[in-house]
Amino acid sequence: MTPQDLLEANGIKLKSYKPGKYATICPNCSAGRSHANQRTPCLGVKIDGQGATWRCNHCNWTGPEKGSAKSNGAGGEFAATYDYPGFQKVRYPKGHEPRFRIRHREGNSWKWGAGDADTSVLYRKDEVDKAIALGHIIVSVEGEKDADALWAIGIAATCNMQGANQPARKPKWTTAHNEQLRGADLGVLGDHDPAGYAHQDATCRLSLGVAKRVRILKLAEHWPDCPEGGDMSDWLAAGHTREELDALIEKAPDYGKAESEKKKAESEPHADDADAEIESLAKLTALEYAQQRRAAAKKLGFPASSLDRLMRAERARLGLDDDSKQGHGITFPEPEPWPEPVNGAALLDEIATTVRSYVVMLDHCRDICALWGMHAYLVDRFIVSPRLGIQSPTKQCGKTTLLDVLSRLVPRPLPSQNVTPAAIFRVVEAHQPTLLIDEADTFLYDNDDLRGILNGNRKGSRVLRTVGDDHEPRAFSVYAAAAIALIGQLPDTLHDRAVTIDLQRRRASETITSFRPDRADHLDVLARKMARWAKDHADRVGEADPAMPDGILNRKADNLRPLLAIADAAGGEWPERARKAAEASHNSEGDDAPRLELLLADIRDAFAKEGEAPVANMFAEKVDVEILSADLVKALVAIVGRDGQERQAADPEQARSDAQAPRHQTRQSRTEECTPQRLQA
Repeated sequence: MTPQDLLEANGIKLKSYKPGKYATICPNCSAGRSHANQRTPCLGVKIDGQGATWRCNHCNWTGPEKGSAKSNGAGGEFAATYDYPGFQKVRYPKGHEPRFRIRHREGNSWKWGAGDADTSVLYRKDEVDKAIALGHIIVSVEGEKDADALWAIGIAATCNMQGANQPARKPKWTTAHNEQLRGADLGVLGDHDPAGYAHQDATCRLSLGVAKRVRILKLAEHWPDCPEGGDMSDWLAAGHTREELDALIEKAPDYGKAESEKKKAESEPHADDADAEIESLAKLTALEYAQQRRAAAKKLGFPASSLDRLMRAERARLGLDDDSKQGHGITFPEPEPWPEPVNGAALLDEIATTVRSYVVMLDHCRDICALWGMHAYLVDRFIVSPRLGIQSPTKQCGKTTLLDVLSRLVPRPLPSQNVTPAAIFRVVEAHQPTLLIDEADTFLYDNDDLRGILNGNRKGSRVLRTVGDDHEPRAFSVYAAAAIALIGQLPDTLHDRAVTIDLQRRRASETITSFRPDRADHLDVLARKMARWAKDHADRVGEADPAMPDGILNRKADNLRPLLAIADAAGGEWPERARKAAEASHNSEGDDAPRLELLLADIRDAFAKEGEAPVANMFAEKVDVEILSADLVKALVAIVGRDGQERQAADPEQARSDAQAPRHQTRQSRTEECTPQRLQA
């Protein structure tokens, strides 16, 4: 930094910056003096071979401040500056003490210190937030120089302003830092020295349970010539490339509990005592632990509920957990992605054909099933995950079989015939499974809490519950893909958040392949191909904004957007097929009037026509009209725009069967007898 740069950085302006002595106004006090003295020179400035110095005769302001004398002379320039919100971090060349300082602006001059700025903000936070939202990996390093070096090669990186902590000292990386990385795919790098490894471990340990994934990478293990204190900038300067770093990050191990506990003992005082205490408690019987629990939690300095969690983990580590709880533990095998790239259109064709081979359904329902199954692999890329509503008018229409087929295709399938709200939000928080709920008509309509949780189909949807003996409020995610099968229709709020398919009972002339779990290995192959295609096209699908067919707006468009985005990315005939399926699904739902109201109105009109009286007159006075049940069926089937006529066109045999039902008579005596209860009886 030249004398001119130093003086102007402190608000001091001269007509010349050649060596010599000058007098000028003081930026620190002149503006506050009387009007007559505001232009009076009171600041003396000296420029010589050592740099620039100054002193104000009025306010006694001198500079540069102690500790920065080398910043304006030969060999003492700033090595770099790093901008944070509200302040700037300064790095001096090696050998300068202190090596780092922070300063902030006050008016036109710099003042040492952060002022009122928040120093817990991570470096380049706005850019890091965008990278997290796009699903990119974030690399945490020890300093701004390394972070800038990684950004220069296209890798999102950040660090804390405070730098690394020395071993056995309180970590400088805190919860305030890792909260800014919530949901991130995090890789952590440290410098090759004790302080660097202590900082790396503290960052990993505090980020567990906050970041989506935490990986630890030690450069020295892959760089035999790594010098003491070597960092990412040194590694890149040695000629290494981004491709090499991408490969190292991909192979980097997840930060595990065993390593966390080992490093914790090295970086925090008294960790050995706490570990020994927890191990001792883990070996107690259930009764002995219950007797000592509260006293042990008080001794260790954290809530009893936290001790319970540590105890469960420790018992599992020691192999002492006999899993004596009722029920069975939940596990989710992940399909191994297919080893080669997959053609999306051909894959969707194969999925749709396979689904239809097991369950009779219309073409648009078949295509919706294929697209929805693929969307389950990409659910984190969408803002909305549509529920798949599998509806039928009666039993034995293939709903359960369809769920069985989907359970072999989607990621982390969790089939269930009955669920509670607590089970849903806890399993979603822990595993984000694909929920496959059968027989929902037996428990869903009367369960407001469960419907409220299943309504959470927007990314970030959460429920709040209190947990532990100290009733700590905690947020649980309820965002996951879900298919719901039932007789009848989904409740209104769920129906608005769903793409629906309607199944009918198979006719004798229609053939299918019986589903046998032990003969369905080809479905596992399809699942592997789906996993590979989703992995290869995740970014493209997540960034897409597909065009909607005419008339599909608002929430209906939100529901269909993921399916159309997948179809557009797959290509081939699927963009057109998906939009035809969307229109068919939309049109099949008809208007918003409940079906029972439409049915009652049609029955009323049929009675009025039979009695040869206007509807208004018929219901204004007592009448006595009889109609044969077979004739009523024929009249209802003949009404244009109703399900009956559509079914007659699709299935004439069934319509004739309905009309040939036993000729019981239906009688309407007066208006009050024409009620839903009466008609249903």
